[in-house]
Amino acid sequence: MEMKNLLRIGLIAITVFILARCGKEPIYNYTDGNAPPPALVTNIKVEPTPGGGIITYKLPVDANLSYVKAVYEIQPGVKAETKSSVFKDTLMVSGFGDVNPRQITIYSVGKNEKESTPVTVDLVPMMPPVMLVQQSLSLEPTFGGVRLRYKNPTHANLAFTLLYDTTGDGTYKEINSYYSALDSGTFSARGFDTVSKRFAVYVRDRWNNRSPQVEQRIKPLFEQFIPKNTWKAMYLPTDTYQNVESYDLPHVYDDSWGIGNYNIFATVHTLQIPQWFTLDLGKTVTASRMKVMHYHESPYLGASVKQFEIWGSNNPPANGSWDDWKLLGSFEFIKPSGLPQGQITEEDRTYSVVRGGDFEFTGDQGAFRYIRFKTIATYASSGPIGQIVIPEISFWGKIEP
Repeated sequence: MEMKNLLRIGLIAITVFILARCGKEPIYNYTDGNAPPPALVTNIKVEPTPGGGIITYKLPVDANLSYVKAVYEIQPGVKAETKSSVFKDTLMVSGFGDVNPRQITIYSVGKNEKESTPVTVDLVPMMPPVMLVQQSLSLEPTFGGVRLRYKNPTHANLAFTLLYDTTGDGTYKEINSYYSALDSGTFSARGFDTVSKRFAVYVRDRWNNRSPQVEQRIKPLFEQFIPKNTWKAMYLPTDTYQNVESYDLPHVYDDSWGIGNYNIFATVHTLQIPQWFTLDLGKTVTASRMKVMHYHESPYLGASVKQFEIWGSNNPPANGSWDDWKLLGSFEFIKPSGLPQGQITEEDRTYSVVRGGDFEFTGDQGAFRYIRFKTIATYASSGPIGQIVIPEISFWGKIEP
């Protein structure tokens, strides 16, 4: 017993000694504060890009070199800098809102943060995205408002701000800002009567560069919200869905959706896609546009609708066949940001969950009382089987007598 106790005491003593030694290990700093600044980069070349430039160079053979940086002004008095490690020979400069000549100052920086003497190069940027996109902007009348069209060939992250003249004398008020990096697209602002007024739009980037306004006098086209108090689910024999528990079809027209809302229409996971359901609007309607909401827990994901068709009829066959049905439109949800699947911005979420995806009809498809919503694909339907979730749909247009 005594020998075991002695061994135990010895082990404890050794452990305490090791821990004490670990706590007192010195901290080594291998950065030499007295080392001189590193040598300059050489063979510098400058390639202009839209709103920026690419600077390439040859790195010096210097063990003290840590990184290379460029310092410049994107606007008068607004400085910016960009850095590149010793494993690269390229600097990217960006954020210029015009094509005026710029001076870029380049430094080699040591491990002790000492900077080399500067070397300056000249850059004349190509036309920046805000100006390039501004040349493509157009405004046109749409149902209940104005539609903006744009082209963005550089895929720059931009904000498009729509305004309207509130007084008729050039006093513009902002309607909304829309954000996108898509190469082209449209945005629409609604809620205006059919009185001609001046609308405007300008483009802004993340450095607060702003294009001149594009202005146009627009007379919005007439439309009205189609009330849902007369809507009914039809349950025709060939309708292909089967709802989960109490998540039945009337939830698509109960005026209840948004963040934190669970009043949804949801089908089981075991059915074929495409799937469709039928609604009786209770009135004959010439549809101008519609909105489809995404479920707040899965915008642009899972069982949310990605591609769909809308069909119309005034005399749907009782046997559920597609006889006497007319295709009114084929649509696809597209994220404003243009980000790949699995990545979304707050603007993307607001568009699909709160405001709803906005889809326009041609206006010449005719008037119909009965609607079929046919889901062609969801964000998860890589195969022929899958669930569909829809919180709400809405229509605008003209109620026919």
